[in-house]
Amino acid sequence: MDKQDKAFREACKHFFDDNWDKPLEKEKKKRKTEKFDFTKALVEIGVNEEVANDWMTVRKQKKAANTRTAFNMLLGQLSKIREKYKITNNDIIMVCVARDWRGCAASWFDNINFADYGIDTAVQNNNLPNINQNIPNYGRTRHQEAFVRTFTEEDQQNQVF
Repeated sequence: MDKQDKAFREACKHFFDDNWDKPLEKEKKKRKTEKFDFTKALVEIGVNEEVANDWMTVRKQKKAANTRTAFNMLLGQLSKIREKYKITNNDIIMVCVARDWRGCAASWFDNINFADYGIDTAVQNNNLPNINQNIPNYGRTRHQEAFVRTFTEEDQQNQVF
């Protein structure tokens, strides 16, 4: 350092710390954010742990993101598939594993024979929620609404429909 640099540093020392010529290292604040566990979330919605682990292997091979956003999008598709085909989340993920899919969409299940995967859709109906619960009738016609109201809880238990 020459005399001018020393003089400048001395004059401005209150602006600089001892290492003024070295780049400043930003302090990293430790954030307490919970890391999202895709497998745990699958198990919580009723997927068998072994099936969930198998699907995570498929997703890893396919380089799929295991984020909360991806899981939320999956939940939307699962509800559509459950409603349409009357099968459980475990059965849906089992088909995804068997077909080597990293995700699923309701339209992908249109041409699937569930018996090929050991899934009996008639047996699955007893795991479904009560269809007479207070569900908003978005888009239902009055005939569809009347049809829904005709079933009693006793009919659902006896699987009359």
